[in-house]
Amino acid sequence: MGESRNAYRVLVGRPEGRRPLGMPRRRWEDNIKMDLRGVGYDDRDWINLAQDRDQWRAYVRAAMNLRVNELRKSVEFISSEFDSLREELAHTRHELYSTQEEMKRLVQENDHLKQEVSDLQQYTRRDNIMLFGVPEIDEQSTYEAIDQISEVIGGSELVQHDVSVAHRIPSRPGKTRPIVIRFTKSRSRDEWLQLFRNEAKNDGSGPGIATKKVNRDLPAGRITAGDQLTAVTRDLLNKTRVASKDEASPVSKITHVDDVNNFEQTTATMTTLSIHNDWLASNYTRTHRHTASQSSQWTGQKRGDAEKRFTVDQHVNREKHKRGLQAGERKKQQMLLGQCTSANSANSVFYEKLCQAFVSANIPFHKLNNNVFRDFLQKYTGKSIPDESTIRKNYIGSCYNKTIDAIRAKLDGKKIWV
Repeated sequence: MGESRNAYRVLVGRPEGRRPLGMPRRRWEDNIKMDLRGVGYDDRDWINLAQDRDQWRAYVRAAMNLRVNELRKSVEFISSEFDSLREELAHTRHELYSTQEEMKRLVQENDHLKQEVSDLQQYTRRDNIMLFGVPEIDEQSTYEAIDQISEVIGGSELVQHDVSVAHRIPSRPGKTRPIVIRFTKSRSRDEWLQLFRNEAKNDGSGPGIATKKVNRDLPAGRITAGDQLTAVTRDLLNKTRVASKDEASPVSKITHVDDVNNFEQTTATMTTLSIHNDWLASNYTRTHRHTASQSSQWTGQKRGDAEKRFTVDQHVNREKHKRGLQAGERKKQQMLLGQCTSANSANSVFYEKLCQAFVSANIPFHKLNNNVFRDFLQKYTGKSIPDESTIRKNYIGSCYNKTIDAIRAKLDGKKIWV
């Protein structure tokens, strides 16, 4: 090739002027030199080497084999890294699942402890009575106000002998602070509360007792009495009052202790309300046991049925039960998959032979998308013809491995001249 020819000047010529800033771009000549250095040849005389076609072809094949080996090592390295990352991901998922299960257990335990604390607080207040609406007068103590109310309802003796302590508790600004009375005996507490309710019933002018009836000097108002409830129970009671105003709510249908069971049946899936309904039913029965002893026994029996329903609902909603159902579904799917695999084993052999035939005849796989060719193969082979993607993903790799193994077996122990 003469130096004056354009092809020679384009190949090995040096342009005039200054190149732009930055690293020079890799040229085709640079790639050739790098490949020849990889197989141990001095790249300075590569142009003369290219004149000998046989020797040049041998070096090209050696360079290609070197590139293939490097690519294979890279693929193996990436595959090993991918496997390690997949194992780490599986381990991380297992730890995440364990952490979620532990968190769920702790949440359930926390809810259980909150319920126990609320029940314990309510139990310690079983002998207490709350008085609301009692006006605060500077020259009058809490005990004097309780004595005046007791004289009106006829419970002075109970207050003198069975009251342990009485005091006002903090309230919101602008509101009258309620009074807490703690009795030494539960019987005395129930008798005093019943006397107050009888007097309130006889009053008939509104809820509780009028303040003017207790003391004419007090401002007009109403005095009411009831149980000292915990914050959780009081919040539940307020929600029940709000729900009772809604005619569509099942809570609005509760007008008697007998209606508690109907309410539980309509809200069987609402486990939280079911738990509190049992507590409401028990407290309702305890408060009114002096007038509804038979209803109390009937409610206790129905409450037992509600507890059984709650136990079943709790078991169904447990994660262990859900995991068991999912495991059963997975076993069914695996059985169906095994049956499909055994039925398609004959097709797998045909698909592999078809792949080998296409590769040997140098027929592109996209020819399978031709409807006429596809119908011809399916008609005269009696087999279902796979898609192009199926051949590429599942069978081209096995054909390649078998070809490589055959070449290795044929050249095993023999010398190769390049």
